[in-house]
Amino acid sequence: MVKKILYICFSVGLLFLSYCLYTVWELNPQIQGQLYHSGISSRVEIIRSHEGVPSISAENDEDAYFAQGYVHAQDRLFQMVFLKHFISGRVSELVGTKAVSLDRYMRTFALARAAKSSYEVLDSRTQNAIVSYTQGVNAYIQNHTCLELKLLGVQPDLWEPSDSVLIQKAIAFDLSKHWPQIMRNTVAASKLGIDKGLSFVPDAMLSEPSVHDVDLINHKLPYRNEVFDYPDGPEIPASLVSDLTSFGRLSHAILSNLAGSDDMSEGSNIWAISKERSTKGSVLLANDPHLSYQVPSTFYPISLKSDHLDLQGASIPGAPGVVIGRNANVAWGFTNSRLAQSDIFYAPQIEEKITREEIIRIKDAEDVVIHYQDTPYGTIISDSEAELEVALKWVGQTASDHTLDALHALSTSRSFEEAKQAAKLFDSPAQNIVIVDDKNYGFFTLGKIPIRKYSGRIALPAEPEYQWQGYIPKNQLPFAINPERGYVMNANNHVVSDHYGYNLTKLGYDEYRGIKINEDLRGRHKVSPSMSKRLQLNNEDQSWVELKPVLLDFEPKSEQAKELLQKLDKWSGVADLESFEQTIFAAWHAKLSKKVFANVNIAMPHWAKVAYDDQFLKLVIFEGLPYFQPHASIDELLEKTLLESYQSLVQRYGENPERFTWKNVHRAAFLHPIFKNVPVLSGLSESFVVAPGSKDSLNRSKWRGGETQFFAKEGASLRVLVDMSTPLMRMMVPMGVSGFVFSAYYANLNELWASGEYLVLPGKEENIKIDKGLTILPNLLI
Repeated sequence: MVKKILYICFSVGLLFLSYCLYTVWELNPQIQGQLYHSGISSRVEIIRSHEGVPSISAENDEDAYFAQGYVHAQDRLFQMVFLKHFISGRVSELVGTKAVSLDRYMRTFALARAAKSSYEVLDSRTQNAIVSYTQGVNAYIQNHTCLELKLLGVQPDLWEPSDSVLIQKAIAFDLSKHWPQIMRNTVAASKLGIDKGLSFVPDAMLSEPSVHDVDLINHKLPYRNEVFDYPDGPEIPASLVSDLTSFGRLSHAILSNLAGSDDMSEGSNIWAISKERSTKGSVLLANDPHLSYQVPSTFYPISLKSDHLDLQGASIPGAPGVVIGRNANVAWGFTNSRLAQSDIFYAPQIEEKITREEIIRIKDAEDVVIHYQDTPYGTIISDSEAELEVALKWVGQTASDHTLDALHALSTSRSFEEAKQAAKLFDSPAQNIVIVDDKNYGFFTLGKIPIRKYSGRIALPAEPEYQWQGYIPKNQLPFAINPERGYVMNANNHVVSDHYGYNLTKLGYDEYRGIKINEDLRGRHKVSPSMSKRLQLNNEDQSWVELKPVLLDFEPKSEQAKELLQKLDKWSGVADLESFEQTIFAAWHAKLSKKVFANVNIAMPHWAKVAYDDQFLKLVIFEGLPYFQPHASIDELLEKTLLESYQSLVQRYGENPERFTWKNVHRAAFLHPIFKNVPVLSGLSESFVVAPGSKDSLNRSKWRGGETQFFAKEGASLRVLVDMSTPLMRMMVPMGVSGFVFSAYYANLNELWASGEYLVLPGKEENIKIDKGLTILPNLLI
């Protein structure tokens, strides 16, 4: 009997294992051999490099885009489907009732409707590219699925052309969500008064702006000799905080769960060097966007070659072409300009409401119907019983968005001038672009930026006086072309000085990395490609450089504190893997920030707590601002937090500092959006990699909180280096090209990415180290 039971168990186990192996085999996409499809007109070659990066060769653009859609679906189908459902508020269709709150939040923005209307106004050439791409996606979807959708029991809809615009809207949403900060500012201003409440995020310009005053003057851009002080607006009504609470809680919960924070933390670095300042005598470009770490990675490296295309770069699964990259004539890259594209308005009653019905379809449950009210001041976000009606207005909701026109025109630009004109079509998110060709280089701020008479830092009355006065004319947005200094740069620092003639934003910039880039580029007579690479991988913690003078300028009483300060004083400030000083500083910084801000945050609702800011922390320590100062003196606070944070490290790792070197405490964490909460699958899908860098180094590795273990959730999602004297480009993404957990290309790039290696994307087929090759042939029988 026992033998029979064991035999049955063995047989069942064997069948289950066989089923699992068959499923893995069935879901693994075909990346070599031949296949036929009626959607193409001529032979298409898809050659995979050793790392899995596809290089597509076709006789015409339409077939190239078809093949791109096909390989995107092969490698990133769930990413595409999930992102489409997320941004349009349809995740409940995939996972059921647990996502209703998420969908309810996302339907506020009506982005599915905005994507459809925006697609209709795109240039016909852009539409043709999207249609070809869509056909390629559907060629795969009609006969295949992916592991996540199979486990969820969901058959995805066929891809629609407007879905590619939805993907662009998703990127815009991630990079331009200023409303949480406006809500936090509004709560702080309500509780402490406007001046005190808005002092927590200083707007000091610590680095040179990307566009200098001389650039404004030379290019005849709006310039004021006298700086204009934009007012914040009237005092906050007493009921506004409670009227914001319901939406504020939901927004904080949704955005914090998605990325670990609801702030505007995403950053990037970019610079270009003139041929005169280059050791090679050629224009150089470097770019590395810093986004939340994703599984799979946000970007997808690819090469496309056809009769009109000669593209290499980073694509976004879900849309044709590349976002950052180069063709035979020009190269380009982006940073987030952080310019304010949203505002919050309030009034006892906002006029001209239009009711919008949204139906949330739920897997294995009844539909939920929700009604929203859209107004000239945005969508109402307050509850019906609120004393004030509160509305959120965001440029990304516009029904006419030409951003994909800009990207398509960039891809086919034949000159610097053509690329410059193409970039002006960009609407949302607000971005900075650097464009180079073999002779020229330039920096341009892009997007629809509202014209405001007020600061935009807090909520404003829904009255004509406070309403947007149109958009800044795009030919008047800041730019610099071939400046005499020999370089342009941006690291999310100030775009211009306060002498610029419009209010771009008063919600703050990220200045520290810009200081380092400017110092390094300004101080060199010549810059080589290898120097540019070293700068991109620089691990010096700029937060330490900025805070060191005030953190070390006190007299500790204990011997242990004196020893720790001596260690930190001798530290180079570089967050390399062997540094234990970086760990001590990171733990001290986390403890100190928490203590300093505790006095004010105790009075703030959870969803509107004041975000930590190093510039303000420095002011508190240096000037002793009374409403933030703790009961102890500054010296006592610094010593106490230093000792407490160090003891926390000792308790976890032991007395020997070698036990808590940066490589032992710091990890870049890549977690799957669905599998991270599923036993077994979470272990299979997650990836942790030891990486250098800190939250304020150029080689950024930003963690969320933590005093003894620092799991980074954001950093370089792409690194790009271009030397215009060669037809190639060097780039790297984390994870791999595939989102299939059992693929050889799933996380094969992580170690290379962490160690600062680069892939070389080919400009010609002979430069490819071939691993696999797939040929798609036209099916002439259909």
